[in-house]
Amino acid sequence: MSLTQKQIDLIQSSFEDIAEFPGEAASVFYGDLFDRSPHLQALFVNDMERQGRKLINTLGAVVSQLQMFDLMLPEISDLALRHVAYGVQPQDYEPVGAALDTMVLKCCRSMPDPECSEAWAAAYALLAETMIALAAEDPMNVS
Repeated sequence: MSLTQKQIDLIQSSFEDIAEFPGEAASVFYGDLFDRSPHLQALFVNDMERQGRKLINTLGAVVSQLQMFDLMLPEISDLALRHVAYGVQPQDYEPVGAALDTMVLKCCRSMPDPECSEAWAAAYALLAETMIALAAEDPMNVS
């Protein structure tokens, strides 16, 4: 699976709205995530404000490099392995994707059209599938 240039453009332009109000976007994301999957809240033992900044910064880094997804594989692998160490399971990626969709819908000033929402879903599916596969390949991953 890969993204089209139009999908990348839609994601990058809509992310500008998210980046403008990162605290609000992170709050929407985590609020929705914990409503959907309360058990995931136990994985977050740090300051949630700091965690929110990390989320938006990481998301921004990925969004800015979508054209070079394959070049990000070492960083994506590190991210995947950190998530395994935190206790994230493959099934946990689905509610994260749903929370991301909620964040995009609520935090983009120009209400995203279905094409924009689909672009975000495709990008997240690519990232999640890649992270799950890379984590499964790691010989230290015994989950």
